[in-house]
Amino acid sequence: MTEIGYWASQEQYSMQQLIDFVKEAEKAGFESTLTSDHFHPWSHTNGHGNFTWVWISAVSERTKFIQLHSF
Repeated sequence: MTEIGYWASQEQYSMQQLIDFVKEAEKAGFESTLTSDHFHPWSHTNGHGNFTWVWISAVSERTKFIQLHSF
């Protein structure tokens, strides 16, 4: 079975932006969100280093059914 998901790039966006993106993805019918658990951005300039486990908790509180995955 095919699952359509949204990629939440912790290195490219702030925590709040990603929360907003996932909420919109859920409204649009996306079934899951995949995100990385890197503690440091890939780029030394203009990168974000969000703490993924706190972010997953925040998204879980603000969504109803979207599944969250980290690698």
